Amino acid sequence: ARLVDEAQSLSLVGGRRGVWVENAGNGFLKAMPLLAKDKPGNLVVAEAGSLAKSSGLRNLFEPAPHLWIVPCYEDSAIDLERLIAEELDAKGLATDMEVRQALIDLLGADRRMSRQELAKLALYCHGRTQVTLADVEAVCGDVAELSADDLLNAVFDGQLADADDAFMRLR
Repeated sequence: ARLVDEAQSLSLVGGRRGVWVENAGNGFLKAMPLLAKDKPGNLVVAEAGSLAKSSGLRNLFEPAPHLWIVPCYEDSAIDLERLIAEELDAKGLATDMEVRQALIDLLGADRRMSRQELAKLALYCHGRTQVTLADVEAVCGDVAELSADDLLNAVFDGQLADADDAFMRLR
């Protein structure tokens, strides 16, 4: 009921509002048929984990003209191999299997952060032709399972130690 109220309520300052639902699951799915009948006055964004093709959320969203679904998939090892080739091999920096595996272990969850880490590594190795494992350990941070959301959640939950750790890892 609250989701329907939020989706239909007017903004105090005019225009449309955005309603963001994290961890959209079965509870969200139960509320969605009420919203799917009529186009809500506000934008409703549902964030969910991996959804199979047969999931209820996908079956509800995909055929509806006013409901959008945007799948966002984590990079696989093959995707990371391509990204490493784009960022390092294209700049003339060779890597061996050990270096590539270390990079794959460190990168992954956020494509933009992965690109930034590889650009930082390429800048660090400027003027050379080979990237070593020592270079990766000296320059690259572990961004495989970290996003800015981790920092924000820790701050708003009052977890200062976790917030400091997340900030240092992001930095």
